[in-house]
Amino acid sequence: MPRCIVRITPNYKFNATTTSLDQQWEYNTAATAKYFYESTDPTSLTIYPSNVRYNGKSFHFDKIYDSVLSQYDFYSMEIRDYIGFLVHGVLNGSGSDNSMLNNSTSSRSTQSQVPQQKDVCILFLGDQSSGERFVLHGPPEHPGLIYRSLKDVFTMLEQKNEFEMMRSANSAAPNGSSMSSISISCYYIEPSTDNLIDAFDASVNQNQKRKRQTIRLRDHPKRGIIVEGVSRIPIDSPESGVNLLNQIYAQNASQFQSAHVIVTINVETTQGASHSLSGNKKGTTSSSISFFSLCCPHDNSGGMLPRNKQPSWVKNFKQCLDGLQNRTPSIAFHKSKPTSMMRDLLVGNRAGLVIHALSPNIESYKQMLWNMNLCQKLVDVSPKTKTQLASPIQFRQAPSQNDMNEFMDEHERHNAPSPMPQTMRMSHDQMSFSIPASGHYTNPNWSHNDAETESSRSLPVADTSSLGAGDANSHQSSQFLRRSSSSSHQQLGSVPKSFMARSAQGGTSSVYSSASKTPQRQHPLKRNQSKLSISTSFSQNTFQDPSLISSPTSSHNSVSTNNFLSAQDAELLSKYKKESSSLKSELEILKRLKLTHQRKITQLEEKLDEFRNQHQDAIRSMKKYAKKGGSGGSDKNGSFSQKDFDMYREVMEQAITRMKETQSKLETQNDALKRHINKKDQDLRKKDKELIKLTRTQEEMQVSMEQTQLEKSQLEKKLKAAEKRITSLNKHSSSNDTRVGKDKPMIPDGFTLLRSDKIQKYEEYIKETVEFNEKLRQEVLKQAQTLEMYRKRYGNLSSVSSNMHEGGDEDSEESLKKQLTISQNMLADALKQLAMSKQ
Repeated sequence: MPRCIVRITPNYKFNATTTSLDQQWEYNTAATAKYFYESTDPTSLTIYPSNVRYNGKSFHFDKIYDSVLSQYDFYSMEIRDYIGFLVHGVLNGSGSDNSMLNNSTSSRSTQSQVPQQKDVCILFLGDQSSGERFVLHGPPEHPGLIYRSLKDVFTMLEQKNEFEMMRSANSAAPNGSSMSSISISCYYIEPSTDNLIDAFDASVNQNQKRKRQTIRLRDHPKRGIIVEGVSRIPIDSPESGVNLLNQIYAQNASQFQSAHVIVTINVETTQGASHSLSGNKKGTTSSSISFFSLCCPHDNSGGMLPRNKQPSWVKNFKQCLDGLQNRTPSIAFHKSKPTSMMRDLLVGNRAGLVIHALSPNIESYKQMLWNMNLCQKLVDVSPKTKTQLASPIQFRQAPSQNDMNEFMDEHERHNAPSPMPQTMRMSHDQMSFSIPASGHYTNPNWSHNDAETESSRSLPVADTSSLGAGDANSHQSSQFLRRSSSSSHQQLGSVPKSFMARSAQGGTSSVYSSASKTPQRQHPLKRNQSKLSISTSFSQNTFQDPSLISSPTSSHNSVSTNNFLSAQDAELLSKYKKESSSLKSELEILKRLKLTHQRKITQLEEKLDEFRNQHQDAIRSMKKYAKKGGSGGSDKNGSFSQKDFDMYREVMEQAITRMKETQSKLETQNDALKRHINKKDQDLRKKDKELIKLTRTQEEMQVSMEQTQLEKSQLEKKLKAAEKRITSLNKHSSSNDTRVGKDKPMIPDGFTLLRSDKIQKYEEYIKETVEFNEKLRQEVLKQAQTLEMYRKRYGNLSSVSSNMHEGGDEDSEESLKKQLTISQNMLADALKQLAMSKQ
């Protein structure tokens, strides 16, 4: 299944009609953001309809790239290895059509040994303003994927010595054969509602009413979908191919309303006719890379089209994805021609890549969700464990001067200041950034540092907690994070987990060491094992691209992975890496030798079959003429005799024995080569196992170190909180006034504290008041009990006094009345104090 990635809209507004950039766009006001997005790791993305973390929708992809990524870096990290597959498939005769193996006896033995190479398909999904034209075509100063693909195809074919190997093999073959030739062509198709339209057709360009002839598709059992009736234009150089495509697009720009384009680059090898007795015909081997650019259906106002007005192929495309996701036994790809052409990509018969171009300035929020859900279905259809892409032809050529100039120009442009508006939002619990599409990562409280050193400029650091905006000012993220890491370190202390950094170029990951200042790459076999901390690395494939770099915000957070291993283990690790790389290169060479031996064996088998057939024909003809001419004499024409027949048979038998001997020698050599390859493969597996063990220990120690750092930061926070509480209690106990003073809280720069000293004092005062009220309530209860006791005694005494009135005991009655009044007064005072405390 294809690999699914997301790329934010580039920082340039591209005019595909004139193949130029709109320079005035950078100075205009940025468009209002229609939605907001953030990401805490390079594989997940959350979309919000407003600048509030509420009602968000999360999506997961294989990789997410920011808008600051240049064309050169994006092509190097994602597309270049697919071009290596394409060229390797053509040169090794394992493309989509192995028709040169026409002999039935040789095809059985060869098809099982030579792998069937898949074609390549790149699928773009997004809106018309998502940067698809810029990525595909591109201006001369920022070439697109089509030009770079053509350039690499021509460069690989010229640099590799495969042509010389093929010529030498042809010249060394018995009876000789003509040399092979390679042709490169392309075709340009516009998918309409249900048909495919050829853009290279001359009658189409002259016809203003767009009455175009449709293109036919044929399903081949081995090659898959074949396009027929399309104009294939030969290409001599990358510049001529791109100029031709731009010219055709400029001519039909006013008529291309559907914004769907299919561009296919076809590389074909033609094997010459053989002069042997079998008389094999010409055979061709072809591989192709197709670029599908498909846009979401919408009306003129930018909103989503209703279902009854959408093109039928869009509905069919969605139904096919639903069928693949639900594992339906029969899926109707044939209902529309665009889905038929994408069938091999979706089913997995082609090596492919799905790129979703995300634009925050899309007018319709539903339209963006439609695109994201469509890409998410492609991810869900794909298996969970994806195979790593390793190109059989490594493009080891150093970048040209034009590529270096382009890279430096884009880097300087990304570091240039921008007049766009600036917005930021930060919370107290977690310092994460939520950046709108029209803003960028700058804090108004921090001033621009013009005296920045060149070393800090050469290593831009960006933030993955929000992957940036899709406009011209999102390239300010690297300056903001360099500035924040140096200026806010003493104020903010330790940085939380979500504040992860990565390079502005994106790509595979490494850990940034504050001591060595060099990125150290992680082993490619351990992918996505740790995603929790600042120094966590994200590994993906084996591309040689710039890596994710951890922000050096503090000394204890920027930890080097070499500090986890001893010197002996580190030396052993480097030794194993060197040995494994050398073994891999030797294994690749041996595999190529094995393929050459297999080709020679098949050629000898073919020649042996030819000699046998020729020998049998000669025996039949000689027997026939020998019967006519007699045993010892000649035939009627005097052409053959029994002696000639015996001599020819001996010569043919000797030739057959020699062929068998050479065949047995080659088979023994091939067996020895197989044993040698198996031995090297076993050694390589052992080294890989040892390397995996070392990387596991390294990662375990890294995780334990990160946990200790988190525990340490939590303890420091608790200690600071306890110290603040002690100081506030001491101040409150020393002061006679219980009211809270009007002290201004100390608020650090960048965010506001939710709990200030004033709020803490009020809470302490309320707590003490509640305790005092509780004590007073208990005292009032005690007084009430005493009063009740006095009332009982007073009732008893009143009855006694009525009996003793005649006796004249007046002093005891008066004393009891005085005690009763005193207790009533105490109770009244206690009730007044309780009422005052409540107020």
